Amino acid sequence: MRKRLTVLAAAAAPLVALTLGTGPAHADTPVNVVFEGGAYCLDIPGNNAVVGQALMAWQCSNTDPAEQWNYITVDQTHFELQSVTNTNLCANDWQGGDVSGNDVKLYYCNGDADGVWNNVAPRSNVNPIQPKSALNNCLNIWGGLANGNPAKLYQCASVPNENVAMPYVS
Repeated sequence: MRKRLTVLAAAAAPLVALTLGTGPAHADTPVNVVFEGGAYCLDIPGNNAVVGQALMAWQCSNTDPAEQWNYITVDQTHFELQSVTNTNLCANDWQGGDVSGNDVKLYYCNGDADGVWNNVAPRSNVNPIQPKSALNNCLNIWGGLANGNPAKLYQCASVPNENVAMPYVS
């Protein structure tokens, strides 16, 4: 009897490891979060990827790691935007919830509703995105697309400083 249990436990161990896994789903795909028109990207100022760093718009260079993000698929409709510079950190609805004016800053990638995003009304590869914790507010570059303008949440409106070109999660 003891041998049977040992063999059964040894056979089950790989299945348990596969089921439990660690962290979010894989599929790291480096992307630039490019706002409609193609000139401005979501950027980490000075490439200083630390907890609490506010995100902003900056003219795209296509080679600057400060504007490159790993696109981490979480489930069929949600994803994380993980910093390429510091893979422990993701774009996050800093204050949490569905509040216009909330800052978008770096925080630990932990799969919570403030750090998991989705495409709003996907119509192609150019769509507003919003944190899972928000129903009415999307990622927005306050003040329009210009170097240094802050990333915050604002009512979803499908406008150039809100629409981003990204992979479509289907």
